[in-house]
Amino acid sequence: MQNILKNALTHGKSQISLALFQTGGAVCFRCENDVEHPEEIDIEQVFSRFYKADSARTRVSSGLGLSIAKGLAEKMNGTITAALQDDRFAVELRFPEAKDTHGEGEPKKPDK
Repeated sequence: MQNILKNALTHGKSQISLALFQTGGAVCFRCENDVEHPEEIDIEQVFSRFYKADSARTRVSSGLGLSIAKGLAEKMNGTITAALQDDRFAVELRFPEAKDTHGEGEPKKPDK
């Protein structure tokens, strides 16, 4: 999540919204920000190593943050997607809901 938040803070224009929610057996985190030049963003490339939108080249950025986030999400059985609608750029992480291993979901111990 750190790389996703850093991306929004570095490349976002002025507004960021964050959401954490459950849906369809998954836990999701969504980070959305406004962008100044949406036409410069190639949504198909944002998770590629070293990708930078044209206006981002003037800022300090390696172009690795979202690529690293994608690799980590996949290693943890999650997915990461990006969307661009008008001047809003969003990145969403999804992970399968963990099974309850404590409390009611804990296996019952046999009676003695």
